[in-house]
Amino acid sequence: MEINRAAKVTQKKSTFGIKFSTVLDNEFNGLPTTPSFLAAKEHNSVWPDRDLSHPAEEEYIHYGGAGTNIISGYLYSGGRNGKELFYSHGNLDRLEKIAEWGDLPGHPDEYNAIITDDGDIVFIRNAWSPDRNPIVFPADDYNNPVEVKIEGLTPPRSTTRNQGLAYSSEKGYIISVEYWSGGSDRVWKITKPFTDPNNWNVVMTKGLDEILHFHSAQYDPFSKHWVVTSGDFGDQIKVWISSDGESWDLQIMGNQKWRLLNCIFEKNYVYWAPDSGGGTGDGVEAHTLYKCSRKPGSNIPDFANPIPVVELPYGQPSYGNVYLKEPHGILILPNVDGAYIQSNRTLKLLFYSFEDNKLHTIKEIKRVNPNADYRFGFRTRGIAMYPNPQESRVVLGFIGEYVNSMDIGLNEYMEYRNLVLEVVRR
Repeated sequence: MEINRAAKVTQKKSTFGIKFSTVLDNEFNGLPTTPSFLAAKEHNSVWPDRDLSHPAEEEYIHYGGAGTNIISGYLYSGGRNGKELFYSHGNLDRLEKIAEWGDLPGHPDEYNAIITDDGDIVFIRNAWSPDRNPIVFPADDYNNPVEVKIEGLTPPRSTTRNQGLAYSSEKGYIISVEYWSGGSDRVWKITKPFTDPNNWNVVMTKGLDEILHFHSAQYDPFSKHWVVTSGDFGDQIKVWISSDGESWDLQIMGNQKWRLLNCIFEKNYVYWAPDSGGGTGDGVEAHTLYKCSRKPGSNIPDFANPIPVVELPYGQPSYGNVYLKEPHGILILPNVDGAYIQSNRTLKLLFYSFEDNKLHTIKEIKRVNPNADYRFGFRTRGIAMYPNPQESRVVLGFIGEYVNSMDIGLNEYMEYRNLVLEVVRR
């Protein structure tokens, strides 16, 4: 299907800017330490008659936007040896220590995490970690975490970041996808109680001849369907949906425009920016912000008929899209990697405003070492895709391979394990 090329928007001076800061946890030996952001505690039911298309109305502001994926708290690892767990209710920097990793296998940095709306915390090893069983901190007993040993199966492996784990408070279970786990990758459905190995079940398996790896798992409360994506090239790029987390229907495949890491769901439209900078085929379609409408009756996103919103810069794939209520729009977090490392010396941090329907470059960022050739940008280990209604700030987690190597005027944060972003009006 052919679509019109999106109009490219350029501006000499943006009406929006960005502030950077960090979250601290405790002080040891007189030095501040920073926690790594792991996951947001979300309630993703639809509030009645709420729609982010009308931000000026008080009811929408009060409920923080779409009425979907509203964050009520933030989970971190950090403290002594990075093996303490912290939780912040409401604002992202009111940390309280809730648990210790202790003698559990490995380190929290080797896992991706999710926290459910009733407080269960589930850790699944990330894509770069050795085989380790999942760890569950039950909501009613954080002092006694459980190592879940699944008989007859290789332990699940999450993606490189927390976008491969999703929980629905409406459905009451977790969907987890894998990234380069071997000869095939799996989709897992995990039901309560999460401590029971029998509740960890593989519901879809795809070989490397079908996909390179899975990218993301999300829940769309407007259609009450799960959305799972894969990449990276040609027919490896796929989008599936499921109403029950077990039967998966392929929606679309085969173009860089659907190579994505997360969607922004709202009542009438679904938005995404591709994880493609344009150098892997499909021309401008690979670096365009898209939206799609919903199918009448079912409200299922009509991924097969994407609508181009605006062209994005070449050579910086989107590694995250964040919905903001104030100012109202989508913060697009790019990364420079792969074929673009040598050619792209400057990264443009982007904000698409629903107020003027324009794309704004709110910061141009270089590497800490501008003469070096290495990936840089927002390749984070954790991202909160919807801020708390009490918050205008977005928190990101950095660890290990995911080091903040951007020159953002706070170079001492290069070794810090989180970064806080706030879009502001000039």
